[in-house]
Amino acid sequence: MLLKLTDNWGNYLSNSDLNRIYQEVLQQSQIEFAQINGIQQFYLIEFRRFFRDFHKEGNVKYTNNGIKLISAPTWYQDYDHKRLVIEKI
Repeated sequence: MLLKLTDNWGNYLSNSDLNRIYQEVLQQSQIEFAQINGIQQFYLIEFRRFFRDFHKEGNVKYTNNGIKLISAPTWYQDYDHKRLVIEKI
């Protein structure tokens, strides 16, 4: 998902763009879980949650033109670096 978004860095993504990205990611990564009825609904909820969390962290901007990736998420060098950063919080 993140790679698809960074391909469009700085551009506004409309609802149809987001739907296209969602369908592409769904086709590439859909795993059928026997325990979950309505797997597409499950993935759609997670897709929306991803954007909500991204917006909360200040990585995405919502406008009338669509959604725009404005900053990259924090990447950690390795597990130990991530652990040290989280411990400071």
